[in-house]
Amino acid sequence: MVSLESSETHSSITWFVTGVLVIWFGIIFVLGASGAFVRSPGELPLLILFGVAIPLIVFFVALSTSKDFRDFARSVDLPRVNAIQA
Repeated sequence: MVSLESSETHSSITWFVTGVLVIWFGIIFVLGASGAFVRSPGELPLLILFGVAIPLIVFFVALSTSKDFRDFARSVDLPRVNAIQA
């Protein structure tokens, strides 16, 4: 049986993760629309590297340090995540 407190914690984590993803999408959208990711040939695409590495680092840090986030990540519906990615 899931306690009310656990359900509220899960809901707050869900809203937090949703907010972070919306903000991240907005930042990436604005940077992409402004041409920040365009580089001349031979130049290293460091912004693209940061755009890939930063979310992964944040995810793994949150996963290893927060029990609530770990529980949230384990409860995510994987077929739905695959559908979103596809």
